[in-house]
Amino acid sequence: MICMKASSRQTYPEKLEQQHRERERYMLELGFSPEGINTIRRNYPNLHKVKTVREKVELLTELGFKDPIKAMMKLPALITYSERRIRRYIRILEALIARFKLKRLNALKLAENYRNIFCHKEDKLWLIARVFFEHARKKSEVNRKKIATLLTYNLECVLLAGRENEMGNIAEVVYITMEIKDCGEKKSVRRRRILELPKDDPLRKRYLRGYPEK
Repeated sequence: MICMKASSRQTYPEKLEQQHRERERYMLELGFSPEGINTIRRNYPNLHKVKTVREKVELLTELGFKDPIKAMMKLPALITYSERRIRRYIRILEALIARFKLKRLNALKLAENYRNIFCHKEDKLWLIARVFFEHARKKSEVNRKKIATLLTYNLECVLLAGRENEMGNIAEVVYITMEIKDCGEKKSVRRRRILELPKDDPLRKRYLRGYPEK
């Protein structure tokens, strides 16, 4: 009679479970809280490779983030964003701050406190920045709250608001943006209205760079 030895090989689910435990242990050692890890797991059930997490912590630390671990726990998608994307988005904020000589604002602090800025398309950020370039009359108009407010609205609403009140300040652009949003007009109609602007209009041209005609 031949005796069959029990296999010592791990099954795939066992390997996966071990991998999860190792990744979680590493994140705890870095300073992630159990609650923060659970938040990340809800978005990314398999968590992230140790190398990916380590490199992102190193990058955010190098850039000057005060608390990169907290930033990643609050915005799990930040772990997945490329170094190029993060650096470019910070440069957009730096351009906005430099344009208005806003010594009271810091691009890194703004990015760390308003992490959702990384969720928006790069072209949208540049277009929102251009709206500020054209309509901000005073330095005090360019602040975190107004930037965050305009980013939450449909881009077409913001651009049309800027063109319907070309001489208005940022507060007026925000108000008209809300009116356009509440009128119930379809996005396709708003887009068509933007395309009907003069071909040399800088906002129209910049809009088409990021959202070209199909």
